[in-house]
Amino acid sequence: NTGYQFSDDSYVLAEWRQGRTWLWLLRLAMELRIHLAGAFIVRRDGHQYDTLLLGAPDGQHWAYEKQQPFAWERAYFRPGYQPVIAQTSLGRIGLLAGWDVAYPAHFRAYAGQVDLLVVSICPPRFHDTTLRFPDGHVVPIGELTLISRLIRDRSAELFGPNVQRQAAALGVPVVQAGPPDTGRLRTTLPHAHTSFFLFTIFSPQEWRRLDQADLARTDIGFFADSQIVRPDGAALRPQDDADQILLT
Repeated sequence: NTGYQFSDDSYVLAEWRQGRTWLWLLRLAMELRIHLAGAFIVRRDGHQYDTLLLGAPDGQHWAYEKQQPFAWERAYFRPGYQPVIAQTSLGRIGLLAGWDVAYPAHFRAYAGQVDLLVVSICPPRFHDTTLRFPDGHVVPIGELTLISRLIRDRSAELFGPNVQRQAAALGVPVVQAGPPDTGRLRTTLPHAHTSFFLFTIFSPQEWRRLDQADLARTDIGFFADSQIVRPDGAALRPQDDADQILLT
């Protein structure tokens, strides 16, 4: 389980707890004698959750369900509803994922409760979204809407300086891992016709493409914001964005 698209295939690819990816991650943590975290889609009680699983060398594990699915994710995932604190040999570890970092309350929920915070992110640069049609036509969604511009203005610092400020406020280190900026999100649009209309509502010249919206695919890069943040807010970041490996 290495990812997903915004399509109904997500309902098929979602795994149950104790499924193949779940057990593989826990087994790898025990084999390597490390604490290992990874996020994937998990089905529970008839619903899907974007789940961050943390495995320990002794076989213990903790599952955190992202509380703030972002944008299209809400078409497929239910939000989680509570923080998770893992009592490990390294100390008390709190877990967050993705768009959770946009909400200071999710950081404050761990205040005085944890010794370390682990944040898993995979944030597409939605404000730079480009739609590509099979005939080569390109629609630069990121330049068309006010929402895209608002996201752009906030996102530039959301996964970097914002997380550093939150670490300093909590007084604990934060380990944040995400994809390199060389990756691309290429997926169909969920609820394609509605999404396309909302994207182009102020660009009527694109409406002639509305009946082809289900054929369009996004082409979006990612924010490269892996970092280890000290309790004072100072951050160690990868020197090479294509690698995204940090050792400390």
